[in-house]
Amino acid sequence: MTQFEVILSVTCGTVSIALSYYVLRLSKVTDQDDPRDPEKVREFVKNAPYERPRDILDD
Repeated sequence: MTQFEVILSVTCGTVSIALSYYVLRLSKVTDQDDPRDPEKVREFVKNAPYERPRDILDD
């Protein structure tokens, strides 16, 4: 193997390990539940414009 091939192989291996770690970490972060504030949810439901979705769907 030439020096270029060795460097290319090591670089590809390093990038693949780094991307695998990133995907693993990302999957753990996205599995967590969102902390929801019950008061904000009630306020949103209370003020939700229920007419607008019907107007959008009727077009």
